[in-house]
Amino acid sequence: MFLMGIVVVSYVINPYLGAAVSLFFIAIAAYLAPTVFRFSFFGTMLAKDFVLPWMAKGSTTPECAHAFIAHKSLGVPVRTFGKVTVSADGKVIFSYRPCFVFTAKTVTLPSENLSLGKGVLYPTLMKSNEANTSHIKLVMFLPRYRSHEQKIADHYGITNIHDSSLTKGFKAAKAWIKEMISSGSQKIEQLTKENSPTSSSS
Repeated sequence: MFLMGIVVVSYVINPYLGAAVSLFFIAIAAYLAPTVFRFSFFGTMLAKDFVLPWMAKGSTTPECAHAFIAHKSLGVPVRTFGKVTVSADGKVIFSYRPCFVFTAKTVTLPSENLSLGKGVLYPTLMKSNEANTSHIKLVMFLPRYRSHEQKIADHYGITNIHDSSLTKGFKAAKAWIKEMISSGSQKIEQLTKENSPTSSSS
């Protein structure tokens, strides 16, 4: 409403000013439209896998996994949708169609120090450094592949499978809560035994 009000006020001041302001807003919208579309499509595909898991499982193909680009260093816009496959010469490639209709294009992913991260929402294909202390996300697989990490790793020749930082945090929190509940139950059981009639009479 604020932006529409600016257009109306500028038009009242001068029609040419109103046209200029309108063109400015149109240019901003056109610039942001591809990014917004990719982001909305990304969210839609994730929501579809979570809301309709039985449909997602039917179209799960680890040898030709559906995925989104996760890093701009690959020369493709982030959250571009495509498939990860292995070429005839053994290279891991990402193939996609610009705007879903144009001629298919391919991007060769790094072949060294690849690792697969088990995420809370979806697995990710990463490039690790030599010491395996830091990782760069290259590709985000759809949530339907969360239980197929080993199959993906075997098909693409990846030997390093690890939990993501967020997954490690959730597991640590889960273990801490379980430990607290377990220790609390033990304390209650111990107090119950101490206050039981048998222990009092003895």
